[in-house]
Amino acid sequence: MMKTIIQPDLNNQRGAATLLVVLVLLVGITLVTLTTSKTVLLETQIAADNYRTAQAVAAANYAMDYGLIILITAGLIKLPPLESQVVMVLLILLRCLP
Repeated sequence: MMKTIIQPDLNNQRGAATLLVVLVLLVGITLVTLTTSKTVLLETQIAADNYRTAQAVAAANYAMDYGLIILITAGLIKLPPLESQVVMVLLILLRCLP
């Protein structure tokens, strides 16, 4: 009996190599996508925090100005005549706001 040497078919090997390359690329693309989405989510949260901070600062400034005007109109704080005129203009503007 003679032994025959079986050579592997190269087409089958190419298919396996292609499958391996595709799987590696798929894993790489998945990792890049996950990292990108995490980064986008973090940047969105930072932008929302910055917006809320700006709103809080604006509200605090408005409250301080309004409180100061109330104290001035109540006569608890005395101002020179020119500054009193400015305060009156501000009072008129504030009453026009909703």
